[in-house]
Amino acid sequence: MYIARVAAVIFAIMNLVGLVWFSDAIRPSVLFFGIAAIICALIVSLAPRRLINNASIRWMLIVLCMIGIGAIFALIAKDFQRTYGPDFGAIIMRLLFVFTFVYMGLDIYRSKCSPDETQ
Repeated sequence: MYIARVAAVIFAIMNLVGLVWFSDAIRPSVLFFGIAAIICALIVSLAPRRLINNASIRWMLIVLCMIGIGAIFALIAKDFQRTYGPDFGAIIMRLLFVFTFVYMGLDIYRSKCSPDETQ
């Protein structure tokens, strides 16, 4: 889980840099979906493991993972609609970002309690 959390933070920072770098040429929908993916990734990856014991917080984190996946798929769809053709490097990076969300969501769904609280 820790590698996926670190990867999610790295992908969120990469998306943030991309949004800032191309801020003059970004459509509002791309900006919305990009910010949604960044916020979801940071909340899910920086949430303490002990909070997963609470069922409502666990489901909130899983819903945030699903929102992040949806936002990234919307960004991938926008990548395919570019006038000069799709940027396959960006699409592959976004698919890796989706994989981190899927992995974190499944890990949160499967975990019943944190490892340091099992005695």
